[in-house]
Amino acid sequence: MAFAVNEINRNPSLLPNVTLGYSYYDTCYSLDIAFREALSMMSGREQQFQLKESCAGPPPTLGIVSYYATCSCLSDRDKFPSVFRTSPSAAFEMQAFLRLIRHFGWTWVGVLFIDDYYGNDAAPIFRDLVAQTGSGCISYFEALPWDSDPAQLRRIVTVMKRSTARVVIALVYGIHVVHLMEEVVKQNVTGLQWVSGVGWTTDPKLQTPKYMPFLEGTIGVAFRRGDLPGLKEFMLNLHPDNVPGTEEKLFGFAQYPTSLHSRLTCKAKPCFFHPAPCRYDLRARVGRECLPVKPDPGAWLGDPEAQSHPHGDHAVITAHRAERAVKNYWEYTFQCKFAPVPSEWVDSGRKVCTGKEDLGMSGSALFDVSDLRKEYNVYKAVYALAHGLHDMLQLCSESCSPGTRKATRKGEPVCCFDCIPCSDGEINNETDATECTSCTVEFWSNPQRDRCVPKLLEYLSYHEALGIALTTISLIGTFISAIVLGIFIYHRSTPMVRANNSELSFLLLLSLKLCFLCSLLFIGRPVLWTFGFGVLLGYIGLLALLSFLLAFMARNLPGNFNEAKLITFSMLIFCAVWVAFIPAYISSPGKYADVVEVFAILASSFGLLMSIFGPKCYTILLRPEKNTKKALMGRDTKT
Repeated sequence: MAFAVNEINRNPSLLPNVTLGYSYYDTCYSLDIAFREALSMMSGREQQFQLKESCAGPPPTLGIVSYYATCSCLSDRDKFPSVFRTSPSAAFEMQAFLRLIRHFGWTWVGVLFIDDYYGNDAAPIFRDLVAQTGSGCISYFEALPWDSDPAQLRRIVTVMKRSTARVVIALVYGIHVVHLMEEVVKQNVTGLQWVSGVGWTTDPKLQTPKYMPFLEGTIGVAFRRGDLPGLKEFMLNLHPDNVPGTEEKLFGFAQYPTSLHSRLTCKAKPCFFHPAPCRYDLRARVGRECLPVKPDPGAWLGDPEAQSHPHGDHAVITAHRAERAVKNYWEYTFQCKFAPVPSEWVDSGRKVCTGKEDLGMSGSALFDVSDLRKEYNVYKAVYALAHGLHDMLQLCSESCSPGTRKATRKGEPVCCFDCIPCSDGEINNETDATECTSCTVEFWSNPQRDRCVPKLLEYLSYHEALGIALTTISLIGTFISAIVLGIFIYHRSTPMVRANNSELSFLLLLSLKLCFLCSLLFIGRPVLWTFGFGVLLGYIGLLALLSFLLAFMARNLPGNFNEAKLITFSMLIFCAVWVAFIPAYISSPGKYADVVEVFAILASSFGLLMSIFGPKCYTILLRPEKNTKKALMGRDTKT
């Protein structure tokens, strides 16, 4: 892990401007502790730490990446969406075992499995696969106790000895196989074909003259081996003098304390990278004894540096822990002790560590990099997290500045988006916002769309070209309406005017004249009573709609008195103008909305004037022979 972190921090193309760190704890070889505390970190319940003023708070967590977890349950994305691993699921391992026994024709086998998550998950999968495929039968199905109880081991080996099955599928860990083999040797159970799981295939503790006669010919599956160039040199560069003040360069690590449950210290041989005591519910574990200690939220047991900084200059504590970890390993490897040395140590003739000892000549198995399997999984796990963090920090799109909002691109990752400017009247004063906020009625958005400002008074003036043109057209329409009204008044005794209800015609012409004049209200500085007019205009529109419906229903009435066709045509013009007006008005900014409204008023008024009164004026002025009662009654005969 330290090597991978150091390698990533030196890689300019991976996580540029980001320095990785790490924290490590002893889980006392328990999945309970490992998973519980990992989930605790994921949920943000770990105590906060502070390395520097600019680096404080709970440790950020992208997810859990395990290098050894094989439980098939972790493949459930609904239950464990943030759990990943660089080791295969037990389901794949059991598939390999099934293909193995079918290849060799082993139809009568025994199954041993460890009584923990690994064994209790993997063994039933194998048993079900054998039953479903009809590949064979299982002679015995025994769970090895975690604490390697001698009586239980004796019973299990007796079952194996009495069984006629010569093939043993062992889904256990190396330490449990060692205890099992002790009993196998005692009872001299030979002639078995062992099939090993990933837990002990490559365990060197079993490759001894004592066990080889019984395990010779073992077939098993193992994690993929990988090469890590530079790892051996990295390890050989470890030295106690390199640690103080350089822990970030050498170890890249960031520790933080915790006080979850009780603290325990594990009595075991000194081991490299083991500065922190395990936190564990009391339970016996093979190879080490866990003793309860008094909870201390500010310091590790036996850590004078941590106790002297109970509230945490954790960067200082980290340096001391790193130094002590290397010194402990150094003393264990060379069987020496750093000063100050107890007098009895010197009197017994044992060595004093000088720091000049050569790790390359120690013969330690730590530097054997020829068969890196679990280590390679750890290496891949660190890189998986690094690449995940890198992808999160990589920007597919630049941040959206204030005045814009994010719009995700369909079919692309969430980090890929477009920055859309806020619409008129909307603002956003935050970076990477997904929505814009509308300004209140009295305010409008500024050009940058990042704040609301009081609305400017903008109106259509009589002094600008557009205002002059609309005013002229309005006055022309008023003038024409007045002329038509005069014609109707002058010819009010003629059949044409009388037949069309002269009073109603006068009223309609007066209304059209006012409609032309009312358009002038939208030109010039706005006043409050312009809105009351808006309501009146809506009422006129309602009347026009009713007139259209009545005229449409009366379209088939006979006689020249029927003006339904003219009314229908005029109403169609009226409706077409105002239907087109709505979207045009909404999309027009500022004073141009008034222009659209004036145009709609003038267009509809001219449509009514020309459609209804145009034919009548033509008859009165140019075809007076048609302005007779006989002509109107349809009794006029041609000679």
